[in-house]
Amino acid sequence: MVKTKLSVFIITKNEELRVARTLASVQNLADEILVVDSGSTDKTVEIAKEFGAKVIFNEWPGYGQQKFFAQQQCKNDWVLNLDADEVLTDALQEEIAELLASDTINAYHGYKINICEIPHFPTRNSKFNRKKLWLQLYNKRCCSYRQSSVHDVVLPTNPEKISVLQNYIEHRSIQNYQQEIAKINRYSDHLGAEFFSKGKTVSAFKLLIMPHLAFLKHYLLRGHFLYGVNGIVASRIYAFSRLLKYAKIREQYWVNARNNLGSRVISSEARNSTEGPKTISNSDKGPSVQFLSGAKNHSGTQDTSTEDPNKGPSIQFLSSAKNHSGTSVGNPKLRILNLMFCKKSGGIQQMFCNYNLALRHKEHEVLNIINKAAQVKTTLQQQGATFREIGNCSKFDILAIYQLRKLLKNYQPDIIITHGNRATSLCSAAKPQAKILAVAHNEKIKTLLKADGVIIVSEYLRAVLEQQDYPKEQIFHLANFIN
Repeated sequence: MVKTKLSVFIITKNEELRVARTLASVQNLADEILVVDSGSTDKTVEIAKEFGAKVIFNEWPGYGQQKFFAQQQCKNDWVLNLDADEVLTDALQEEIAELLASDTINAYHGYKINICEIPHFPTRNSKFNRKKLWLQLYNKRCCSYRQSSVHDVVLPTNPEKISVLQNYIEHRSIQNYQQEIAKINRYSDHLGAEFFSKGKTVSAFKLLIMPHLAFLKHYLLRGHFLYGVNGIVASRIYAFSRLLKYAKIREQYWVNARNNLGSRVISSEARNSTEGPKTISNSDKGPSVQFLSGAKNHSGTQDTSTEDPNKGPSIQFLSSAKNHSGTSVGNPKLRILNLMFCKKSGGIQQMFCNYNLALRHKEHEVLNIINKAAQVKTTLQQQGATFREIGNCSKFDILAIYQLRKLLKNYQPDIIITHGNRATSLCSAAKPQAKILAVAHNEKIKTLLKADGVIIVSEYLRAVLEQQDYPKEQIFHLANFIN
């Protein structure tokens, strides 16, 4: 019987105080010990080499990415991942050794192991320490790390082929409060960036309520009430970590909005100084549209010079950029908010995605807003579109209106395009400064009449609107924006 060879990989940075115990616990099990270091300035690398480990430097890309990189460097199929603060108990070492020496190891693709949290403060109630199962011993041909900057989770190709070991790993993640606070700060930075990149946000309600629930979860459900005063302190710190996480996610939106506003004004002034005012028109499919904002000219009077009776009515949507003379000028590249709240998939969602592509093709800056139930999210991701999600909304949802108002304040769009009655009602309730153009997908147009204008997808809908005495100068065609 041939013993199965095992590679153990550990990611490190400045772990000289803890890594020796970890390496000692696997020295007799591993055919290969691999340490991937991201720039230690202490004796971590020297200690690892003393235990015969192969040390590789890799710049820190994120938790999941670093572990995926380390996994790929292992020469054996079967791997065991440990953090520098995790130590195999003697009983677990024996259990894994027996497994490697038998043929039964290949009956499964991987084995979950209980991770037992060992608090850094003294306690007599160690038997109540929290344990959680993690997949850490596995065949890398059948399981692999998810490449997330925050979550280092192994995903199996077949969850039914995963077993559980009886013994556990000791996890001493906290050395002292100073180290714990630094870890929380670093982790929340990565989490905030990841949430923002995925278009996720946090409501004010969640920011206020979740830290209190986190305290109760840690203190009661995880049994920290058994640790006396130390348990209260640990639970308070855990609640603070939740608060900091949510606060940094919200902060990402503030910083992004401020940066976008600054770059938008600079780029607009640069274009205006070299190109002058631009007008987009279409003589084939309805009235021409100059994309300005309805602001006033330098004399203080409303500028209506763009109207041409031969081409039909025009409408102005303003940008705040100014030329060197100080007067407001038009700019054909718009900041557009594309808004949809639709519970069911269908024509509206498809049209929503088509609008996103058409507008971006003409180099307009488009931010898509969808509710969390929308199945259109996958399509937007495939298109590489920028989008944000807010709660599952109705026109009576006060929290959703509050979220939308915050978003409008940060993004400051030139035009808002709404798809469907729900989106138009919600946007109207948010009272934006920008003009609202509602897309008429069918004859159900009663709510759409609350908008500043209606975009039609067929001439039949133009006739429907005109029958209800809707102003002709407020009816537009998508061609006004993309041609």
